Amino acid sequence: MQEDTDHDFVSRTRVHIQRPIATVWPLLRDLGAWKEGGAPRHHAGTPGAEGEVLLAHEGPVRDDGSRLRLWLKVLRQQPPQQLVLKLWTEGGDPARGYADLSLHPAPGGCEFVYSVFVQTRSLTLTPAEHAVASENIRAESEARFVREHLRLKALAEGVA
Repeated sequence: MQEDTDHDFVSRTRVHIQRPIATVWPLLRDLGAWKEGGAPRHHAGTPGAEGEVLLAHEGPVRDDGSRLRLWLKVLRQQPPQQLVLKLWTEGGDPARGYADLSLHPAPGGCEFVYSVFVQTRSLTLTPAEHAVASENIRAESEARFVREHLRLKALAEGVA
């Protein structure tokens, strides 16, 4: 029997945006406008409010009929400065975590800070294999975060 293995992923990325927080907030809140993978779909709760549950990603149907899903729940909103999301997967190796999307005043505009804290568990890999896979996912995720933040910056600054 394979031993379960947990791996933690922590990332903090930031970008300076040359627009005021009030201009950036509506764009930040519209995740589908700048996050890769398309717009999350409303699933439950009041749209745009704390408690809303969104389906952020749904993978293809597998041979066994299952599919990987990534869910988001809005835990906290403090317009126009902070959005905190809970995230979890279903239909594959479990992952759970939190994302804090915050806007801070900065000279000439604002700073967008994206902090992600995720724990994954592999049900099929050895601890060594899971460590390598987790590091690959971390590197790919951080590269994607940078692309997404530059997209948000371009939208906010009117160059997209």
